[in-house]
Amino acid sequence: MTKTLAGWLASGENFYQYVQPGDRVDEALVNHWRVSVCPAHTDSRMVQAGEASHVIGKPTFITFVLGSVGWRYAGKCRLRETTEPR
Repeated sequence: MTKTLAGWLASGENFYQYVQPGDRVDEALVNHWRVSVCPAHTDSRMVQAGEASHVIGKPTFITFVLGSVGWRYAGKCRLRETTEPR
């Protein structure tokens, strides 16, 4: 199931309640973060945005990655990385 911007807005949940790392998301949801929130990094296959959180002293950002089946939420990843720090 693809998580959508419309579904998130209608859900009444915060972003972290609505999506989990690995979830497929629609382009409208990715563009919300790319346009509405100042991105930390963006290119044709990755968008990282939101206020930085710090994990083990390094900042992490909400991260979306474009793959062969569309966009997915990768979690809160370090700059230009696509996996969450452990």
